[in-house]
Amino acid sequence: MNEQELADALDTKMKLYNEIFGIFDNQLNTTYKNNLAGVIFDRIVFASEQIQNSDIDTIQKFRNNKQYEDCDRTLIVSGLTISLLNHFDAKKLHLLIDFVTDFEEGVWQKALVGLLFTLTRYNNKLGLFPEIGKRLNELKEIADIQNSIYIIDRVLRFGSYSAKETYKRNPNRVIDILKVYMGNSIDLTREELIEIQNDLNTSSCNTDIESKMINSILNKDKIDELLSKLGDAESISMSINDFVEVLDLDTYLELYELNPFRFNLKDDFFKSSRNWFMPFKDNENIRNILVNDCNVEDIDIVDFISVLQKSSISDIDKHCFLIHIKDYSDDFICMLYAILSIDILDSQNKYMSILEKNITMFVRDLYRFSKSYEIDNKNNMFDKKLSIYGQSLLEKIANNITKIKINSQYLYDNENYKESLESLQNIPKNKYDFDIFELFANNYIALEQYEDAIPYLDKVILLIENGENIVNDTIKAAWYRKAKNLYSNLEDKAPDEYRNTYRAYLDKETTVR
Repeated sequence: MNEQELADALDTKMKLYNEIFGIFDNQLNTTYKNNLAGVIFDRIVFASEQIQNSDIDTIQKFRNNKQYEDCDRTLIVSGLTISLLNHFDAKKLHLLIDFVTDFEEGVWQKALVGLLFTLTRYNNKLGLFPEIGKRLNELKEIADIQNSIYIIDRVLRFGSYSAKETYKRNPNRVIDILKVYMGNSIDLTREELIEIQNDLNTSSCNTDIESKMINSILNKDKIDELLSKLGDAESISMSINDFVEVLDLDTYLELYELNPFRFNLKDDFFKSSRNWFMPFKDNENIRNILVNDCNVEDIDIVDFISVLQKSSISDIDKHCFLIHIKDYSDDFICMLYAILSIDILDSQNKYMSILEKNITMFVRDLYRFSKSYEIDNKNNMFDKKLSIYGQSLLEKIANNITKIKINSQYLYDNENYKESLESLQNIPKNKYDFDIFELFANNYIALEQYEDAIPYLDKVILLIENGENIVNDTIKAAWYRKAKNLYSNLEDKAPDEYRNTYRAYLDKETTVR
C-alpha cells in the first residue's frame, strides 16, 4: 500500500468512525442523557482501578456540555471521590481539580472536599507527580478555595458531620431538636404506653416500619417503669428533658447518624452505591411516586416536593422515604411533613454559612457511606482523627494566610488564647477578613480583655450589618448578644458611654430575635 492508498484508508476509517460514533454521541446527548451519569459513576467506582481514556472523554463531555445538569456532575464528583479513596489514580485527581476550578455552584465545593480527602490519604505520593503539585500551588491564589479549606478543616476537626460527635460537644442539642418537633412537654396515655410496650415485645420482623422507627429509640425497661407509675391515672405528662431519659439515646444517635429511614441495609435501594450520592431533584419519577403512593389529601404534592428539596436531611434519606412512602400511614406522612417543614425553618437558623452547610452535608454523606456500605473498611479514614492542621499537606495546598488562620483557630479551640493572638499578628492588616476579625474578638473576649476586643467586634458587626458576610438572624443575634455582654462588663469604666452602647445592642438583639 503506497502513501496515497494509506491516506485514503485512514480517511475512510475516520469517516466510518465519525458516522458510527457520531450517531452514538448524539444518542448520549438525547436518548441516554438521563442515565449516563449513573453508568459513568459505576464505571469510575467499579470498572477498573485506573480510569479509561474513553471515560475521561465522557466526563469532559459532562463538564463542557451544559445540556447535562449540575446534579449529573455532582454524582460524577462523588464517584471520583469514592474511587480515589479506594485506589490512587493521578488522572482522576486531575479531573477532581478540573471540577474545582470550574467553580460551578454546588459542584466545586464537593470536588474540593473530595480533593482534600484524597490528598490527605495520598500525601506521601504527591512528590512523584509534579504536575499535580503545580496545579495545587495555583489553588493558593484563589480566595474562595482558601476560605473553603479553612472551613473544611473546621468541619473535620469539630466532627460536625457526625451526630455522635455533635452530641458529645453539646448534649442539650438533642433536647433542643425534640422541643422544636414536640414542644416543651409530652402526654402519653395508658393505651399508648401499652401499645408501645406490645410493639417493643414484638420481634422486629413482624413490626411495621413506623413502629420500628419510633420504638427502636425507646428504652423498654423505662416504658415498663412508666406504666407501673401510672397507678389509676389514664395518662402521664412529662417534660421533654424527662422524655429524653426514656430514649435509648445510643440507638437514637445511631439512627440519626447513619440514616433516619434506614432499618435494614439489605434493602435493594442501599445495594447500589450510586444511590448514596444521587442528588434529590424534582423530576417526573419523583412526581409519579407521590401521585401514585401518597394519598394524603391535606398535603399539596408540589409543596411536599419543595419541602423535601429544602430540608437539611441528606438526599439518600429523601429518596429512601419516597421509596417506602406507600408503607406509611397518612398520619405518619403528615407528621413527617410537619417535621420537615419545621426543619427548613430550623436549618435557616444554624450557626453556619451556606458554604459550611454544603461542605458539612457532603462530608456527612461520605461518612455515612463509609460506615454503612459493604466496602473494605480496613483503611476507612473516618476511623481516625481528621484534620488538615499539622499536616505537610497544608504546605502544598494552603497559602500562608490560610495556614495561620487554621493554626490560630486550633489554638483558640484548645484555649491557648494568647498563642492564638500571637499567631494572628503575623497576618498583614490589609488581608484581614471576617474570620480573622472574629478570631481576634473571640480571643480577647476569652481573655476578658474587653476593650482590646472592641475594634474587632465592631468590625465583625459592621460586616454583618452591611451584608458583606452572609449570615442569618441567629448568627446576627448571637453577635449582638456577645457585644451586649461585653459592654455590660465595661459599664463601670465609662458608665454613660458603655451603658448606652449596651442598651443599643440589647435593642438590636431583641429586634432580630
